[in-house]
Amino acid sequence: MEIETPHSPNQNKSWLIYMLVIGLLVVGIVTLNITGLRMRPANSQAGVGSENDYIVGDTYVRQAISAIPVFEAADSAQKAIEAYEQIGSEPAAIRRIGVVKQLLLHKSGKHEFELLGEPKQFRDVTKAESAKLASESQMWISIFEAKSLDPDRAQKYAKQIKALDLGPIKDRAIAEVYDRAGEKLKALALRNAASENAAVWIVTLCIVFMFASAAGLAGIVFCIIFLVRFSDDLKHAAAPKIQPEILLISFLLYFVGFSFIELLSGVFADTAGIGENDSVGIAIRLCLQLLSMILAFSLGVAAFKNMTTLSGEDAGEIGLKFKPIFGKILWGVAAYFAALPLLGVAAVISSELSKTVFKDVQTPEHPIVEMVIKGGAPILIVFVLAVIAAPIVEEVFFRGMLYTALRTKMGVWAAVLLSGTIFAALHPTFPGQFLPLLALAMVLALVREKTGSLLPGIVCHAINNTIALMLVFLAF
Repeated sequence: MEIETPHSPNQNKSWLIYMLVIGLLVVGIVTLNITGLRMRPANSQAGVGSENDYIVGDTYVRQAISAIPVFEAADSAQKAIEAYEQIGSEPAAIRRIGVVKQLLLHKSGKHEFELLGEPKQFRDVTKAESAKLASESQMWISIFEAKSLDPDRAQKYAKQIKALDLGPIKDRAIAEVYDRAGEKLKALALRNAASENAAVWIVTLCIVFMFASAAGLAGIVFCIIFLVRFSDDLKHAAAPKIQPEILLISFLLYFVGFSFIELLSGVFADTAGIGENDSVGIAIRLCLQLLSMILAFSLGVAAFKNMTTLSGEDAGEIGLKFKPIFGKILWGVAAYFAALPLLGVAAVISSELSKTVFKDVQTPEHPIVEMVIKGGAPILIVFVLAVIAAPIVEEVFFRGMLYTALRTKMGVWAAVLLSGTIFAALHPTFPGQFLPLLALAMVLALVREKTGSLLPGIVCHAINNTIALMLVFLAF
């Protein structure tokens, strides 16, 4: 590309070629995301449920064991079972149903325990996993059919249950084992601890819900004030004075570089036998992902700096204007409040679409969220990656470079919508999280436009990821 000087007429149409390349990448990635392994087989026995159904079911279980008078234990337990049944043929769901029936409804869960011993019904189960499920099946039947257990067997079963994905009913199940082994005090202590933990969890959830409701109402007010006061300013906002080609090349180098480096790091981790089911393996994979992001960021920024130096243009046009810092931070906090009601509406619409239009397409969890759900993900590394690195990197390239490039050629709202669509589509959570991500991206782009700075977007993005992580840690 020929770098123009700030005083030369910008008649170069090559930016359209770069946008076409970005568009083809987006289409390719979206196509990969919704085909192949992401599609549910026609003969699959899995339901339309997801991690949300686990969260709902586990919430009802906590209600049932919390001893909070407002909750009817049997009713909550039945609702938990209904939520788990939405998930379909997954071992974690089936074992939960069986244990909840036995412990909270005082009904037989033998049918579910026998299903665990039939691993052919589960998809992608290895021989080793089949053997574990068969052993687990016999364990549950033995526990609930035996009037008593000898201490050695009870210790063995307790250890085996601790390793299972059983949600909040786990401690109650272990307590049952100790009870049948005659260790009444140990069983009572575990039951009390489970009830207390469940009660604390529910109270915490209520506090979070009340905060979100209040923040959402404040956000509606902020949205109205913003649109009333600044709609004319946005309509007549001056276009950035920088060549879009420079921005789009830098963006492409970052994105392609990140994808390639992340692929290589994944191949390396698989070849080296670094697993995803233990804390050490998860920590290494998170560090590799962080390294991929840093290297790709450095590549894109270095290219941008070199090209702006050659052209003599102002690199600050992408939003590298941070003063006054306190005022920009306040804009970021207000932007998050404004985004909350939009995120809520987008989430409701997405939920309905997942049951209708996208009912045959699975929406995966974000890789970081998956690692947190599996357990053992180091909080510090997750925090650095999701709350510090991702907001900075994504704001610099999506709102700083991509959005600014589009703004040189089109109006505010068109650039906001197009850059937000690309941002949402490129995330590995399509299609279920597309609309919430689009809503967030549009708010981030608008606050970038109004303030001329990336800092409010970084703050808003960081707050969003922090609260999302807190909810994930709370739920799992």
